[in-house]
Amino acid sequence: GLRNVTAVSANNSNFASVAASAANAGSATNLTGPFSGDVTGTQNLTVVTGLQRVAVASTAPADGQVLGYSSVSGQWQPVSASSLAPAGGVCSNPPPQVNSTSPVTPPGYYPAGKITGGNIWFQMAPMPTARGYLGAASLNGKIYALGGRTQSASPLGIAEVYDPNSNVWLSSTTSSGISPMPTPRSSLAAAAVNGKIYAIGGIDGNNLALPTVEVYDPNTNAWTSSSSSNAIAPMPTPRYGLVAVAVNGKLYAIGGRSGSGALDVVEVYDPDSNSWTSSTTFAGLAPLPTAREGAAAAVVNGKIYVIGGAGSSIFNTVEVYDAVLNTWNAVAAMPSENFYFSADAVDGKIYVFGEGTNAALYDPTSNSWSSLPPLPTIRGKGLAAADSNGLLYALGGLFGGPVDANEQYAPAVTVYTFLKK
Repeated sequence: GLRNVTAVSANNSNFASVAASAANAGSATNLTGPFSGDVTGTQNLTVVTGLQRVAVASTAPADGQVLGYSSVSGQWQPVSASSLAPAGGVCSNPPPQVNSTSPVTPPGYYPAGKITGGNIWFQMAPMPTARGYLGAASLNGKIYALGGRTQSASPLGIAEVYDPNSNVWLSSTTSSGISPMPTPRSSLAAAAVNGKIYAIGGIDGNNLALPTVEVYDPNTNAWTSSSSSNAIAPMPTPRYGLVAVAVNGKLYAIGGRSGSGALDVVEVYDPDSNSWTSSTTFAGLAPLPTAREGAAAAVVNGKIYVIGGAGSSIFNTVEVYDAVLNTWNAVAAMPSENFYFSADAVDGKIYVFGEGTNAALYDPTSNSWSSLPPLPTIRGKGLAAADSNGLLYALGGLFGGPVDANEQYAPAVTVYTFLKK
């Protein structure tokens, strides 16, 4: 996400007043690098005018480069930086107003107030295939929705990809879509690592827990599976209702359920060696303290937060894994118990969605929970969550039938205004 981004206006009437921030709200015009590590040259920038999304820059500005958004062409393009300060420099003709997500007053200006935006839901283009108990992951600004099931127990091999910039879906059910997942399944986990999407575990049409791992490469629109010539190693423990996240280039598959009940298993997949390490056989990998299925999970600062789920009961507890120390610790519990719901993290905070219209925020810094505006569409169990360009998306679910809803949440952000002295 974008943090502490300062933007200034150019003397060009063709450039609309827009803003860039962690939650894409505020007002400003141009974006100039560098961004102190918050934005790299390959990341996209999402920008809004008020609460209306506008075009997204295909790449972030290089150090010292200035991009301006043209309301005429609807595109970002380089503009002259002659009247703008280079990184660390001084403007020869400083603008009368600067807007920033940083509260620090720039030299030569005085604070003139602040506005808070975001903290709002938008209903976006629905998924082509209504379903619940799907897996979702984001990669290169796009969101992949994999598998799941309708109201019947029959699992799906459908793969669909959503482009938030165009608000358009592509589906494996059409000739122009993406390739379907080789193994139909529901209650699977999905995660992205090293430019590829991994579909992990799940349950098949015979109610069997699967060890299956299949990998989608967006560059070739092809899947690699355990039956491929370059076979992907299956999970050591077949299961469904698990969570999967990526940390430091490795995939962590945590918890879930097999025929014997909820599991405390933690298994780590290394794509470089195509091998798994399991807490069931390796003492150096700590198992999940509380066996659970249907949990939600998110990563903040390299730590894995496993939230809620069900085992001996339905849980509201949260357990955090430190991959460096190989330790688990408990943090503040959710306000209420939940299972088969979803979570994702943006800018160091964790957003939890479902069931019903429930939405909540966990802040690891303060170790506290707070409520969010409710989801516009009621979901039962089995919705998924993913993020793109600092925005979060709640996908699908079951509630009296399969749900096709795709709803976007813009987190709250404060933008500070400074006027020239």
